Amino acid sequence: MINLSKNNYWTFIFMIMTTNVYLISESLQLSNLISSSSHNTPTIYIYAYNLLYSWLTTYVIIKMSDLICNKPPNIILYYIFYILGAVGFALLGEIPFLKNLAIVPGFWNHLDIKAKITIIVFAVVIFFIGLIQLKQAIKDKDCLRHLLSYLFFILFYGITLSTLLISGASSLNIHVHHAIFASLLSFWFVDWNSNISLIFHAILMGVVVEGIDFYGIGELSLFLCNIGNLVSLKYTILISISFFIMTIPFIIYFNIYKYNFIKANHRINIDTDPLLD
Repeated sequence: MINLSKNNYWTFIFMIMTTNVYLISESLQLSNLISSSSHNTPTIYIYAYNLLYSWLTTYVIIKMSDLICNKPPNIILYYIFYILGAVGFALLGEIPFLKNLAIVPGFWNHLDIKAKITIIVFAVVIFFIGLIQLKQAIKDKDCLRHLLSYLFFILFYGITLSTLLISGASSLNIHVHHAIFASLLSFWFVDWNSNISLIFHAILMGVVVEGIDFYGIGELSLFLCNIGNLVSLKYTILISISFFIMTIPFIIYFNIYKYNFIKANHRINIDTDPLLD
């Protein structure tokens, strides 16, 4: 079993693909195929830094996903659908009844019937492909690995939401940007023993890169609020102390147990390594 998330060669190739997908998305963004209202103003500053944000975001997603396969994956197939995911989603956004689609509370009631049908079709396809993954995960007794990325996602955004609430953010609401939505879906398609899973993961990662290219790092903002709220010193102190107290058990656990275990394991490997005899 190959764990691609821990494979440096795969990570290097993936980052190269990500760079090209970003550059293609940017070229498409500036073409006549995409209207100016469908993306942020493409300044040189944004062009350069959105590439950096794409690298950082996709790198974290890949490392969190714990991708596995029994044999080396078909990188060419993945590359093709990585590009198609970015280009295809960008062009879908130019269809009139999908153009202003935004996943916010109550969005379904304001959708055109064509948009509803489109969403239902995509949802059904995703659902059945997801069921195939679930069936395989149950067969392999591997459900926990699929869920672990979602637990991290809940933890990260849970801390973000808690920080906003504790610090007194106003006009707080939720907005699921398509880059976040695609990232979440990609966490489920991590068993690449099926080409369907590999293809679907590639498409979703293409959507992530396209989203960051078109709208920047704001695509990762799940919770929106009044950005004019000033941060209060008393709130920052409260949050800092609370987080410090919560992290103490983890630090102690790692220092007392995990660190000693790592040292002992490293000592055993040295002692038993025939090259060192």
